[in-house]
Amino acid sequence: MATAARTGDPAVALLLPQCGAATLIAADEHWADAVWPSGAATVISNRCEIAAAAAAAGLQSYFNDFDFAALQGQQFDSALLRLPKERPLCHHLINQLYASLKPGALLWLCGAKNDGIKTGFARASERFGGAAAVASKLRKHGTLYLGAVAKGATATPPLDSQRYPELRPLPAAPQWQSKPGIFGWQKIDRGSELLLHSWQQLVNQSELTAPRRLLDLGCGYGYLGISAAQWLAGQRQPFELVLTDNNASALLACSANLQQLATAASSAVVAADAGAGIAGQFELILCNPPFHQGFSVEASLTTKFLTATEQLLQPGGAALFVVNEFIALDNAAVPLHFTEVVRRDGFKVVLMQRRR
Repeated sequence: MATAARTGDPAVALLLPQCGAATLIAADEHWADAVWPSGAATVISNRCEIAAAAAAAGLQSYFNDFDFAALQGQQFDSALLRLPKERPLCHHLINQLYASLKPGALLWLCGAKNDGIKTGFARASERFGGAAAVASKLRKHGTLYLGAVAKGATATPPLDSQRYPELRPLPAAPQWQSKPGIFGWQKIDRGSELLLHSWQQLVNQSELTAPRRLLDLGCGYGYLGISAAQWLAGQRQPFELVLTDNNASALLACSANLQQLATAASSAVVAADAGAGIAGQFELILCNPPFHQGFSVEASLTTKFLTATEQLLQPGGAALFVVNEFIALDNAAVPLHFTEVVRRDGFKVVLMQRRR
């Protein structure tokens, strides 16, 4: 067994001592700050930076939308699951981990009561063979619970994952494709709509010029960047569009929407953590940054996106962020000029400019 390591998420710290040489780890955003154990464990993650960190630590690592076909039928002695925030993803992972384990192998689960660990553990028990599958009852560790189920010999029905891997049209806007695993995946975000409208007004009023190079930073399924591209195409403005996210679900949906809807002369969808490694600079950056990491609010995420913006914005360029009105963007130590453009319905749009 590996030695427990200090990690950002305490549930991950409780799970890591259960990691062995033939362990499969399903690592979502909660594993962002994990200090990976040495050994022959295998990691599958839907976050590009998490998969890269695991690979750098010498582990076999896969980055995709939790597509377990990439494992090519490998069978494992144990698996670790920090309970995910979204139920379709949770059920999908329990189903796939069941299929990837040897008979009798253990799936360890951890999470807090408010995370839904008791319900999640009950669903895992059902999938793994019922009450007899419980190998280690949930035990309380402070605010967290840790337990394990063993894969039974009798096949059991899969949990309802709401067709997790599949793209599907948004109910209120069927021209857009989305799926579980993307924040706000079932709707067009009101904050993003406000940002887009604000930017169009600024261009129409000649306060901003139409960009020749545009970045959608943290693109999700692509609403901001692709909508901006459609509007610019209507203005007959040639431009390059880059959309980036660290989430494999978002990249799949964004790629599909870009192929169907965008009209930019040059466009690309790039896997990157807050734009890390993207070449060149941009005249315009649009961003609706995350402020949750799993179940927790993380103000550092907004700072991370602001720092990336300062690096990626060309002199004379502009960035527009939309955030909840309680988030103070101008507290970040970045050399940009901040102007609040509008505040409405709990959101605010902030313009950041880099002087020439």
